Formats: sequence, structure tokens, C-alpha cells
Amino acid sequence: MKTYLKTSALVLGALTGVSAQASTDYQPAVYRPMSGCSKWNTSGSGHKFVVCHDMEGYYASTISYLNRCDISVSIHYMVNGKQDTSTDYAAGQIDQQVREAYYAWHARCWNGYSYGTEHEGFASSPAWYTEAMYKATAGLQEHLCDAHGIAKDRNHIVGHNAWQSSAWRTYASSAFGIDPNCNSHTDPGPYWDWTHLMDLINPPAPVVAVIKSGTRVKGDFNGDGKEDVVVAYDYGSGTTKLWMFLSTGSGFAAPVTWWASGTGSFDSTKAQYIAGDFNGDGKTDVAALYDYGDSTSKIWIWTSTGSSFAIPAVWWASAPGNWNAKRAEMFTGDFTGDGKSDIAMAYDYGSGTTHIWTWVSTGSGFAAPGVWWESDDGSFNSLKATYLGGDFDGDGKAEMVAVYDYGNRTTKFWKWTSTGTSFVTPAVWFSSTTWDSSQAKYFAGDFNGDGKMDMSAAYDYGSSSMKFWEWTSTGTDFGASSIWYSSTTWDSSKAKYIAGDFNGDGKSDVTSMFDYGSGSSKLWTWSSSGSAFGLSGIWWSSTSWTASKSTPF
Repeated sequence: MKTYLKTSALVLGALTGVSAQASTDYQPAVYRPMSGCSKWNTSGSGHKFVVCHDMEGYYASTISYLNRCDISVSIHYMVNGKQDTSTDYAAGQIDQQVREAYYAWHARCWNGYSYGTEHEGFASSPAWYTEAMYKATAGLQEHLCDAHGIAKDRNHIVGHNAWQSSAWRTYASSAFGIDPNCNSHTDPGPYWDWTHLMDLINPPAPVVAVIKSGTRVKGDFNGDGKEDVVVAYDYGSGTTKLWMFLSTGSGFAAPVTWWASGTGSFDSTKAQYIAGDFNGDGKTDVAALYDYGDSTSKIWIWTSTGSSFAIPAVWWASAPGNWNAKRAEMFTGDFTGDGKSDIAMAYDYGSGTTHIWTWVSTGSGFAAPGVWWESDDGSFNSLKATYLGGDFDGDGKAEMVAVYDYGNRTTKFWKWTSTGTSFVTPAVWFSSTTWDSSQAKYFAGDFNGDGKMDMSAAYDYGSSSMKFWEWTSTGTDFGASSIWYSSTTWDSSKAKYIAGDFNGDGKSDVTSMFDYGSGSSKLWTWSSSGSAFGLSGIWWSSTSWTASKSTPF
């Protein structure tokens, strides 16, 4: 590309004559359509790869320059690198010039086969290639690939200088049918960090089981003051049922189906489940983040009628290619303090970068999600964290706690306070250099009945030895841990734990679904005395229930 000079007017954001509107192709982008001309082709050979350019110039002036009708160059997207002054555009801002359905004029004979993205900066200097730019363009390139069936690898995500690679020339000639030598540009140059970009686009897979216990803050599904257990049961072939185990106060009644999917219509292995009172009627509902693949997700809500779940409804849906459920860890709580449960998700961008997105419930849907907290670059690896929501300080609004595993038996409990519109800078509420978080399964509840949520963990010592450790909230931190129950005959690896006030006495208890194998399962319950968990009792038993197919919450 040519060098575009950043004039003082453009630094101030005065893009005269260039209108801006929301992009319908990629939600984070601003769409600035050209006025008076159409510098694109409406047909081509199919978008088969994406090309990353640098502008050899500056963001605002490039937008203005490319919108001139006397210039025979155009681009699909542009990404800002630096906010050079207080009036400049934010680092990472994305502008769209050409719709994704069309073919921009950005790479000579590659135009009819590719998408193009311009990045602020110069091939001779890394100064403009900021982390904000890498994050922004990683999300954009991931979207383009997922939404249009393009592989997310270095044969399909290339620079304008890809022709310099003999291996790529061979591949492109065969796979795309292009002349790879029709370009001579060398951008984005030697300082462009391809390894980092590709790590952001393809982060490590989360180390989680296919089916795991869901989370909740409360679980009173029929509104009788005692908490219950719901189980999502995977029948295979995309068929799922939600079974309800209602508490009698001293046991669980025989399970009843509260919802059944049609055959092949809901694959439980693609869902993350949580429970909360999302419509604020006093009865607990169920939510699921469902992964449709290609970075497309929806949040489904099953509201409780007190005796069944209503037909599920979509309360939020991502744009195609905009949300990869595999990168998100979901938890719930009333983060605004309005009596309705909300949803938060920790989204892993890779390279130790995490954002906490929050969906606030309106009672019949979710408002548009917003980022309530983001980690400094590289400082928080979501794959090392276990997230829980609840009112840990007793202020009426739920907070977020993350148990962070630093390795080498070092663990910290970080707590984020909610302002009602964001999470403030986190504080350490517990720290240990002798605790191996990989051996623990965590859950939260008001175990002493004082109105503040506490933390508990089932710690697996091996050889069927397990202990329940409990951390009581003081309102400003978690006190010293203490053992509330100990067993030498319990294999914690076969158990899935749920906390709730199952006997209705105001203190949270613990229930576990234990897998005995061969279709034999039991629900064991430990009732809280306020200072310890009593001896466990069998609250339900079956010889025809496969625990490995069950997600209890």
C-alpha cells in the first residue's frame, strides 16, 4: 500500500464525508460505506483465504484515503494500532469498508479469492503492532474463517508478502488456483508476530471433561424453600432430558422428567449448564451455553413453572463466527442486585489474556453483553482458573471468585467485587503454597447460614481418601481453611458435587452423584451443622442410571 499521511484533522477524528454505522457483518466493527462509487467486485471465485496488510501509514488517514473514488484500491477491514493522541481512535478499533459478500481491490490477482485487512503501521517498525491490534485482528480473522469456512492455519491466514515463501506459492497455486507471484509487496514485514497472532486465533483447548457438573448459586426449582438437584442426561445421538430430583428435606424424590428434547435436537456434550433465577419469580431456572461450532453460540433458558420447565427460549445468540463456546467458562449470580440472576463468562483469548463478559437479565432476555473486567496482557490464563459466582461479601450483589492454580502446589482465591455495572480490580482472599488445586473440586454455598457465600472443596488424597475443606467468608476475605468432613472410603474421582440448602434450614449442604459403574449411581448428602458437615446419607439410589452421562447441578 502507499503511505498515507496523518493530517491533524484526521488525528482529531474528523473523517469529513465518511459516514459511520454499525457493521452487520462483524459486530465489533464500524462500517463506513463509500459514497458515490463502488470499489469492489460483486462476484469472484469464492473467499478461500485472508490477507493481512500493513498500511504503511496511519489509521484515520487511510480510512479517508481509501474512501476516495479516484483511488482504485479498497479493503474489507482496517484495524487501528495505537491511540496516538487523546482524540485519536482507540487502539484496536476496526473499520469495515467493503461488505464480506463482495471482493475488495487489495491484492491484485488475489482479489477474487480473498478477504483483506489493513493494519496501521509500517513494515520497518514494530511500534504500531500493539497487543490491542493483535487481539482485535485475531477476533476478526477468526470470524472471517469461521463464518466462511476458511481453515485457520498459515496457508489460509497470510501476509501480503506470502509470495516470498516457496512452500506457500506451491500450495496456493494448487489449492486456490491463483498466480501467487502477481504481488510484490513485503508487508506486514519482519516485525509482524505471526506466532502470537495464530496463538490468539487458535488458543490451547480448555482442559475440561466433555460432561462436567454445572454451577449454580441457588437451586430451588419448585419454590418450596428447599433446594433440589437437576440432571442433564445425555442419551446420545443429540438427545437430552432434564431430570428433576425434588428434595423432601430428608431425601430426594424419584426423579421426574421436566423437559425432553426431540431426538437429535439437543446434544448435551455441546452445552455448558448453570442454574439461577433468571426471571426473578423465586423459582430456579436452567441456562445452557450451546456450541453450534464455527464460533457460533446461543444461550438457551428453561424457566421453571414449579412442576416442569417451559419450552426453552433463546435469550442471546452470537453473530455467526463471533463467540467460541469452547473458550468460555460460564457462571452465574445476581451481579446487579435486582433479584434476577445474570450470567458471566470468562473468555480465554489465549496468551494469558482473559475478559469477563456479563449478560444482565431483563427478566425475559439478556441485555447486550459487556466486558466487566479484562486482564492485563498475559497476566491471567483462564485455563488455570475455576470460576464461581455468589454474594461472598453480603452486600446484596453477587461477586466473582476465581480459584487460580499457579502450579507447584500454589493456589490463590481471587475475588472481584461487583459495582452493578462492572467488576473492580480483584483482591486475593486466600493464598497457599501447599495446596494442589488439581486435586480439588470446588463449590460455593452459605455453609454457616450467615448470609455470605463461603468456599468449599473436596480434596482427593488418593487411595479413596477425601476431605471437605471449607473457607468461611468474613466479608473481606476467606478465613483460614478448616476440615469439615473426612473419609478414607470415598473415591472423589467418581463424584460430582453440588452445594445447596437441601433440608431447608438456611445453611448450604453438599450432595454428590457417585458413579459405582455398570449403571449404578447414588446421591449422597452431607448436611451442614454450621461448623461441619455431618455423616453422609444416601438420599437416592439407582441401579439403572449412568452417572457418566449425567451433568448434575
